[in-house]
Amino acid sequence: NGIVSSLSMEISNWYHIVINGIQVYISYTIENEIKAMTEASPEKETGGALFGSYDRDHNNIYVYYMVPSPKDSIQTPVSFVRGFRGLTAEYERITKLTYHQVRYLGEWHSHPNFSNAPSDTDKTQFDELYEEQQSQDLPFVQMIYGNNGLFVNAKM
Repeated sequence: NGIVSSLSMEISNWYHIVINGIQVYISYTIENEIKAMTEASPEKETGGALFGSYDRDHNNIYVYYMVPSPKDSIQTPVSFVRGFRGLTAEYERITKLTYHQVRYLGEWHSHPNFSNAPSDTDKTQFDELYEEQQSQDLPFVQMIYGNNGLFVNAKM
């Protein structure tokens, strides 16, 4: 409708990691939210979906929004299966609000009281979800938060 409005935004610092030539930038806000959710669920894994944008020409991925564990997720001490309840509506809200500039980028989950090292299941999931994203020419990011901090893997 041609109306321009402003949004107040908090300036965030970025966690930066290079993975096979891909520059991955993660808002500290996201890392702090993941840490807080992991600490709030010390007996069970938790997780959610990651959103942001990417620049394929410069091999950059920017992760600056996350959705916490949907209510229908399955959480155990050694596994997490992200549910879907409410996720489609949130995805549609985000893409409408940003004119499709913010995209689904991947998944995060916790390893409470354990290392952030990916399990064999995590590695298989990464490969499968990356292939699914590639069918749409999209990158994929996986994050695991453990007692030794944040593990990040990504492919373009």
